[in-house]
Amino acid sequence: MATKMELEAELERLRAQNETLRSETSESPTMDVADDPPGETDAMSGLKQLLDEHGIDGENIDALRTQLTDEFTKLQKEYPIAVLLSVFVLGFVAGRTFK
Repeated sequence: MATKMELEAELERLRAQNETLRSETSESPTMDVADDPPGETDAMSGLKQLLDEHGIDGENIDALRTQLTDEFTKLQKEYPIAVLLSVFVLGFVAGRTFK
């Protein structure tokens, strides 16, 4: 078991290391780092192009997501037993499928 002196020495070492890291980041705040991973921009542009070809834009997707969330919330409040049974059946089917 570590003594109090050893723990205090370790704490001081970590504080010094932390201060060194803070000074390094304050000296060079800008780094040339890409926001997206290299291959992800091509995949995202391909997905955007595919969605545009089918006439789907971001606003439609957000509206659809909001509508689906509202419908599921209302269904859960009005018919809780039906939702419980349907979740059980879906879980059972998924379990048997992947078994």
